[in-house]
Amino acid sequence: TKSNDDETHKQTAVVRQLNWLHTEQDVAAYPKDLKPHSFDTIVGTDVVFTPMLVEPLLKTLRFMAHKDTVVYLCLQVRCADSHNLLLEKANQYEWEITEIS
Repeated sequence: TKSNDDETHKQTAVVRQLNWLHTEQDVAAYPKDLKPHSFDTIVGTDVVFTPMLVEPLLKTLRFMAHKDTVVYLCLQVRCADSHNLLLEKANQYEWEITEIS
């Protein structure tokens, strides 16, 4: 049987589109769920694969993060140019990169 405590602790997850080329528009479309500078933790996997999207990714991370946000990017080098560009441009967006193998 379910107790009232089970209902109190029920949590839901919400999924929303966040296009790196249109971040501000996507955030504006879902103001209840997506707020700038509100994410405590951001996790991305296989998100660096073309040079054209490196800066939009970094801009989106900066737009959604606050000063204490931790970002985990799990990367496999699929495109050396993209990977190198990410490492090169990260400082411009005030990101400190620590490589963990």
